[in-house]
Amino acid sequence: MSRPMQAKTQKTTRRSFLKHTGVRVATLSIPCFVPATALAVAGRPGANDRVDVALFGMGTRGMQWADNIPETGRIVAVADPDLLKAHANTKKKEGDWNVYSDYRKLLDNERLDGVVCCNTDHSHAHTAVAACHAGTDLYVEKPFCHTVAEGRALVELAKKQSCVLQAGTQSRSIPLNQLLLSAIRNGRYGKLRTVIGRAYRIAKPMPSLPAEPIPEGLDWDLWQGPAPARPYNSAFRKSWLEYRDYSHWTNGGWGAHAYDMIQDALGADNTGPIEIAPMASRSYWQEPAALNTPLRLRYASGIDVRLERIRGTGPDVGAIFICDDAKIEINRHTYKSSPPDLLRDLPPDPDAQEEVTWEGRRGWIGRCHFRNWFECIKTRKQPAAHGELAQRAGTLCSLTTITRLCDRRLRWNPESERFIDDEQANAMLKPWRGEGDY
Repeated sequence: MSRPMQAKTQKTTRRSFLKHTGVRVATLSIPCFVPATALAVAGRPGANDRVDVALFGMGTRGMQWADNIPETGRIVAVADPDLLKAHANTKKKEGDWNVYSDYRKLLDNERLDGVVCCNTDHSHAHTAVAACHAGTDLYVEKPFCHTVAEGRALVELAKKQSCVLQAGTQSRSIPLNQLLLSAIRNGRYGKLRTVIGRAYRIAKPMPSLPAEPIPEGLDWDLWQGPAPARPYNSAFRKSWLEYRDYSHWTNGGWGAHAYDMIQDALGADNTGPIEIAPMASRSYWQEPAALNTPLRLRYASGIDVRLERIRGTGPDVGAIFICDDAKIEINRHTYKSSPPDLLRDLPPDPDAQEEVTWEGRRGWIGRCHFRNWFECIKTRKQPAAHGELAQRAGTLCSLTTITRLCDRRLRWNPESERFIDDEQANAMLKPWRGEGDY
């Protein structure tokens, strides 16, 4: 299935996206024999039928990907700035793939059909841009983008390159979710009046921490990617999800899933809210940065989305949809409803029998969503969680963060992807000004 790469990466600083000025097509020779491994037999796809992919990131999510690659796929290489970790996790999985520290060298050396960006949140988009320039298809884990500007740049580049771009919002491949969300969207339960979701916590501001020795095998400069340069401190790497330069915290990790489900039910795959406002003057936890202040989002359709529930008081990965004739609570791939017998025959969970979970935890990883991407790489069809809808859900991660930081009502233009008459808020859409060429 491997195809010639359309471009090769060039050496660049970590503060700029890769530029590609030419197209180079590999010359293929015809072999005089065909190895047995290239032929398809029952239960084993042939080499020409397999989709060869690389993983950017070999941490927890990379390990889960290694366990759940469909039969039609094969990991041929991984890249992680922590080279010792990448080698150790490769050994745990008995992987026979090549291991790199620098994703750019991987792109230069490997023939790929696709790249999975399962690295740190702040590195998703800029490494995906590099892979897209190199001619590969893309699976980008949630949150799809760390900033609105980089997410839009990736979507437009993928269109230009005819890239099959799938985001890691697996709800789009869960039959139960799609059945309920489409029914809500199409008015089966009457008019949708209100959506109630969780007030996810945003990341903390970056602290000033003392420099520590960089561990052996870690390319700290590469790990930081497009973020402002800081001296190494173990807290940044160990708890990166909590810090604003590297993550949206649970507002991105879980929020990206919930926001996509809300957008799906509202039929808002190509748009977003027109107004976001705080519902309280301070956060539930009395934090000065208002890290989890409840918010109200208003859409042009007139529907209000209230992000007000705290953890454990409603769906943690989903929302409550209040319609004229029913109240439906969707939480990943489970639901509650009033009336309770809303659904009599539930669609099967495509991952129930075949999914491999990970040690110490049980959960829905999303193998059927992975499979959808692999199938679309072959068919060139649009995947379930394509780039535009992923950008809109990722944008909500940014908008809800910015509204809490500004602590005031903000008006949003979904078409221009800019705040209306608020330059302070607009400056936060691309906080790393001058730190990357989008």
